[in-house]
Amino acid sequence: MLFYSVRLSELSNKVDELTALYNKIKSETQSRNQALEETLGVSEKFWDDMNGLMGTLKELQETLDGQDPPALRPSEIREQQETLEVGGGVGVGCVGCGCVCGGREGGARTVEHQN
Repeated sequence: MLFYSVRLSELSNKVDELTALYNKIKSETQSRNQALEETLGVSEKFWDDMNGLMGTLKELQETLDGQDPPALRPSEIREQQETLEVGGGVGVGCVGCGCVCGGREGGARTVEHQN
């Protein structure tokens, strides 16, 4: 009988160890899941912001591609500088039409020329 009592005690200890290990794994899994959920939220915001930035950069590149090359004469350089200052910098002002109104036509400051 003593033999069975010792075996039963060993078996009970193993079950207790397995139960403790299970509870530890369950707790750590829940913590990991919570961390992943938080990371997912941050990741989604990052990629939304990244895609928005890429769109803005693409628009800026298109705006720069549509502008006249830098002038060589001082008066033309000043005119181009004024256009950039009045238009708020690259990306604001007329593009595509070749004018240098800086978006001032019709009282509007837009990316496209207002007739």
